[in-house]
Amino acid sequence: MILIRGGVIVDGTGAKPFTGDVAIKHNRIVAVGEKFPREHAEVIIDAKGGYVFPGFIDINTESDHYLTLFTEPAQKTFLLQGVTTIIGGNCGTSLAPILSGTLEPFKKWTSTDKINIGWHSVKELLNILRKQKLGVNFGTLVGYDTVRHEIAGDDSRDLTEKELAVVQKLVESGLKDGAFGLSAGLGHVPGKFVPYGELAKILESVREVKGIFSIHLRNEKEKLFESMREAIRFADETRVTTLVSHFRPLKGFDSEFNKALKAIEFASKRLQLYFDTYPFDTALVPISGLLPEWARHSTLREMLFHLSSHETAKKIMDSFPAYSAKDITIIHADSAPYAIHKTIGEFAESRGLTISEGIIELMKVTKLRAAVLVRSVHMDLAIQSMASSRAIIASHAPSFHDSEHYARLSSTFPTFIEIMEKTGIMKVESAIQKITSLPAKLLNIHDRGTIAVEKKADVTVMQNGKISHVIVNGTLAVEDGTSLGTLKGTILEHES
Repeated sequence: MILIRGGVIVDGTGAKPFTGDVAIKHNRIVAVGEKFPREHAEVIIDAKGGYVFPGFIDINTESDHYLTLFTEPAQKTFLLQGVTTIIGGNCGTSLAPILSGTLEPFKKWTSTDKINIGWHSVKELLNILRKQKLGVNFGTLVGYDTVRHEIAGDDSRDLTEKELAVVQKLVESGLKDGAFGLSAGLGHVPGKFVPYGELAKILESVREVKGIFSIHLRNEKEKLFESMREAIRFADETRVTTLVSHFRPLKGFDSEFNKALKAIEFASKRLQLYFDTYPFDTALVPISGLLPEWARHSTLREMLFHLSSHETAKKIMDSFPAYSAKDITIIHADSAPYAIHKTIGEFAESRGLTISEGIIELMKVTKLRAAVLVRSVHMDLAIQSMASSRAIIASHAPSFHDSEHYARLSSTFPTFIEIMEKTGIMKVESAIQKITSLPAKLLNIHDRGTIAVEKKADVTVMQNGKISHVIVNGTLAVEDGTSLGTLKGTILEHES
């Protein structure tokens, strides 16, 4: 038995906090109350002066995109910030279902050479992860871009009637296998050209199983409001719970963001409509995301071809915003590890290049397999948006080996809690609800997200503003701020 003593319990429901003990036996919470006997507890955690929360649920993560589910199964970055459950398959790309046996769409994030693909269906993928074991609970969405790629390849054309029927069957098989819903990446090729009607047809299958629809908007800048109206239309006409992915105010587009935020809040009075966001001024993007839209194709080969032409590369450079030396930080580069942790200014200076030339050079030497943090988010507006009743906090990040170097990757949830407490924008019970029971409700996960008797024992303890202890399925995973390397996560399947 594990006994957590004397902490301020914020149970995830939005109810007022109270001081008490939490007793855990096996993988369940067995008692919540005041001053339980301690003689039967093998582990006692003194939480006096601190908070006791349900384990945080991160509804938008990228450990599947960067394949660290396989290379770093402990998912330490998430555990150390209090996260016990992560959801993959976002932004249109999921590890399954795949027919071809390749992970071609993942090459824009990382090298796929180190992964032995032994699955096709969602069921087979989840069974492999179940045998491998993870440090956190994991569930996935079906990525529409992934499924469509299996049928139409990199072609942006409309699907034929027969092809659409095959795609729908693949999506339905993924949902039947336990996926929590569907995601679509409409902000990049080929998803950008998927017709509204095609996707609306597929969403009929999602509605039948009460899954969710996670949408990366077609445009997050000058046409943000128009793109949000499309997301609202999906929610309205299909009646599927809809989650807008990483909705954040990019600098220079404040007016569009404010209009889009008002639109989602107004529409949510009658629709199940939400958005996820994060408390930082940087966006995490594959380096190909810095290319102008006309050069950002679905295959690496096409994008690298543009970079190989001096004339085209010059045209690309001319399209870049006026980045400063510290606006971009390199955090992942398989083929250029020497570049990791450097700013674009440092990388460019070491080669005697301008900032724009440095970006092009980085794209070339990494063959576009790199990830960067770009300082592009209007922080004040982002914080204000978190107060919305429609906001859910999510990292939109993977667990990397060196994640602790970047708060953007390693501290989404503690940072959010700190900001809410300092600004007084919302009470702690409301803040915790956004990262526990609310995402659990959207995902239809009934046994996690709150601290209550018979719930699964995913618990996070925060003391002095830092995560001190994390329990996953009744097993201590973080002790005194240190990961224990345990692999006690559960593979989650949607209860349709």
